[in-house]
Amino acid sequence: MGYLLSLTIDIAEVGYAVLQTDDRGKPNRILAFNTVQFNPAENPKDGASLALPARQRRHSRRCYRRTKFRKQRVRQLFLKYGLLTQDDVTAYFKQQTQPEDIWQLRVQGLDGELTSQELFAVLYYLAGHRGFKSNARTDTTSQSAAELGRLLQSIQETKQVFQSGHYRTFGEMLVRDPKFRDCKHNKDYMAGYLVHPLREWIESEARLIINHQCQFDPRLTRAFQKDYIALLKRQRDFDTGPSAPSRLGGNLMGNMVG
Repeated sequence: MGYLLSLTIDIAEVGYAVLQTDDRGKPNRILAFNTVQFNPAENPKDGASLALPARQRRHSRRCYRRTKFRKQRVRQLFLKYGLLTQDDVTAYFKQQTQPEDIWQLRVQGLDGELTSQELFAVLYYLAGHRGFKSNARTDTTSQSAAELGRLLQSIQETKQVFQSGHYRTFGEMLVRDPKFRDCKHNKDYMAGYLVHPLREWIESEARLIINHQCQFDPRLTRAFQKDYIALLKRQRDFDTGPSAPSRLGGNLMGNMVG
């Protein structure tokens, strides 16, 4: 004689049954059963998870931390290849040297010569504004369906302008197209047109700028371009999670499967 425990787990209830079995392991008697109901962990107004605010804050902290680390690697890259000295980097961030208009520099870098400081300003900016990359495994739970739909729609509208104007880069479009004269980024969360590029546009722009600038500075080698593009494209898979020592790191899918 033995026992079997059967569970039915739902978002707002848990049902159970305790069965007695015979010597062959087949149930022959119900000893107990019940269903326990409770309030679902969701906002009654819109059905959103109660954990959503915390998840959104965690998502913002994670994005900020990774963007900051990516920019730090750009600084290290310029130091590694001798394009800037530590004093140059310090002066730039202390604004002892006044940076030029980043938008104009992005266009100038396609046809003219940029100084090492100007090239750093462009590539440093691109590393922090590298655009959207569609990935089915990316965590989109921090965005509502309406927000995600608005984002994808704005990307499509921007893509139409980008292709119809025959612009070489996204930066060139922002400078020369009248549509973006007063709206080049999404700061202050303006309710009007949302400007959001694809990651591949930013990668292509970085390649074109570096390829053109390498004819003026021999230190801009293929190795430099390869290293920069690698850090610009690098994105941790969602099922990998954050790195150690986070408890959410490692192969999350494998851990759940067991």
